[in-house]
Amino acid sequence: MNSRRLVESAQRDREEFNNSYHLYGGCSCHIFPPCSFCTHPGNPLCQEECDECWEEDNLFVKDLHPTQDGFRHPPEQIFNMIRFVNEGGRFNTESLNNHDPEKHNPLVAVTQFEDGSLYIRDGFHRVMSIFIGRTNGVLYHDEYFLENLTYNRMMTPNLGMRYYTPFDPRIEVRASDFGNFRTQVEEVIQNQKDPLEFIQSNREIYVRSKQSHHESVELFANRWLKEISNSVTEK
Repeated sequence: MNSRRLVESAQRDREEFNNSYHLYGGCSCHIFPPCSFCTHPGNPLCQEECDECWEEDNLFVKDLHPTQDGFRHPPEQIFNMIRFVNEGGRFNTESLNNHDPEKHNPLVAVTQFEDGSLYIRDGFHRVMSIFIGRTNGVLYHDEYFLENLTYNRMMTPNLGMRYYTPFDPRIEVRASDFGNFRTQVEEVIQNQKDPLEFIQSNREIYVRSKQSHHESVELFANRWLKEISNSVTEK
């Protein structure tokens, strides 16, 4: 889904509606149609049908929190992605499908936790490429979707959803590539052994302690660019 938010004037209407009707009142069309409740510009049902009430909710990526230890892709591929956005490209559904029509290509998944913090659950490479290659540093509304989760949910395995790598994003990140670990868990399940015990006993395979450069996209990108610059200099 694409994220959107009320424009300032519509937000004021919503607040006025809530203040006027949250304790009492409701539809009275059966007496005096159409009633002021139903026609109020701040009524959520009215605003849902009003395109002018909404604006697309783009995100500035520099303050998003990574959940991944590092890049899985080689530098050459990252630079190709940076070049793509630098030339005006977007990682929206259309471009993702054009790039790989045979693959399911989800948008960047941004997770908002109960304290309001925003983390990149999926799409780390794309977000980093946008920060480095897009002048305004914006993740556009058609490149991501926003989901609301609790920290407890992220820290709890869910076998039905094939979520085998629980971690606490406040103090941990996941390994850059944990695909092999997921395969191992699937094998444990097929062998009718306890997958939860296996996951708990082998957390060191997929979890890393969070370091200072994991605190934001900006810090991670600056560190990576410095490492790349140093490696080129050394050569």
